[in-house]
Amino acid sequence: MEAIYKGKALTPEVFEVCVVYDPSDGRIIHTHERVRFPGAVRKPEGDAGKDAMQIAAKLGHDTSKLQTLAVPPAEHDRRKPYKVDLKSKRIVVLDRPIKPMGHMIKPRA
Repeated sequence: MEAIYKGKALTPEVFEVCVVYDPSDGRIIHTHERVRFPGAVRKPEGDAGKDAMQIAAKLGHDTSKLQTLAVPPAEHDRRKPYKVDLKSKRIVVLDRPIKPMGHMIKPRA
């Protein structure tokens, strides 16, 4: 991943990908990317999995039975649909998009 700033290509100092998934079927509920470019304000480093789970919960997902998986950024293309292969604990490309996880979203009060 690169960004262009004032005509110069910047390579991130930090680039992490973490998915939140349902361990019963491997469906990915949320994909979290953490990116920091040179010169950016440094925030305290956190646990990407914990951050991903908190964001999924804020988006309304019931995270009580979900798990997280760190994914090497080179293995993730955000244009493709994935699921987690439960045996290998790696993401695999789906040949078709999966159904939305509407049943996993808590009703808003």
